[in-house]
Formats: sequence, structure tokens, C-alpha cells
Amino acid sequence: MATYLETLGKLQQQSLDALKQVQATQLAALTTILDACALVMTAVPHGPARQAGLTFAMARHAVVDLAQVHGTPPRDPEPDRLPPEVLARLAAELAAAGLPLEAGRKTELALAELRALYEPYVNALASHLVFPLPAWARPLGPADNWRATAWK
Repeated sequence: MATYLETLGKLQQQSLDALKQVQATQLAALTTILDACALVMTAVPHGPARQAGLTFAMARHAVVDLAQVHGTPPRDPEPDRLPPEVLARLAAELAAAGLPLEAGRKTELALAELRALYEPYVNALASHLVFPLPAWARPLGPADNWRATAWK
């Protein structure tokens, strides 16, 4: 009987861990969607601002509801997920790829205003699920291993 209960307990814990992983993945996806929409709405000239705004509204509504369901009050991210140097690097990478961003203090303030609408909620949820939020830009460093081969 003890073995059965131990096995049952382990299965329950594995199920909870798997559910937590799914929730973390979904939160990472929602955060990335919100980040992209906020950037399009504030810094992409002639971008699909209306579609980004509608998507932003739906995704923000979802994260606020999730935070409420999990009982996680909003918490400001610490450290800032998009410090000025990361925004500058992201802007340079996007410009090099053919998507220049509008620059300037007005754009930065508008982006910060939108981020303040969702980042405290996704930060609280990430803390609750014990996982890091996705970065705004890929980290500096060596190329991903899938990009390298023995012949290059």
C-alpha cells in the first residue's frame, strides 16, 4: 500500500510539473506577443498598428486574467527587461534586416507606457511559475549551435 501511495504521489507531482511547464511556455508566448505588438504600435512606421493594437488588447486581457486566477498581484520587473542599450541593439538589428524603427524620446515613452500595462502581470506570473521571462533581444555571444557545422 505504501508503494502505491508513493507512486501516486510521484505521478501527481509529475503532472503538476508538466502543467507548470505548459503554463510557463504559454506565458512566454503571450509575453513575446505583447512585446512585439507594443513595438509595432509605437515604433514601426506604417506598420499594422490596428492589428497590433487589437492583438495587444486580447493578450493583455489574458495575462491580467491569468494573474487574477493565480492570485499573483502585479510586480514591476527587476531588472528592466528592455534597458536603453538593448533597445538600441534591437533597433540596429531590425534596421539591418530592413525594418527601421522610429527613434526618439516620444517613441521610448510610448513603448514604456504600453509595457507598464502588461509587464507587471507577466513578471508576477513568471515569478509564480518560477521561470524567466523571454528576453527582448537575443543574447550576445556565440552563434546558436544549430547554425554551426564542422565545415564552417
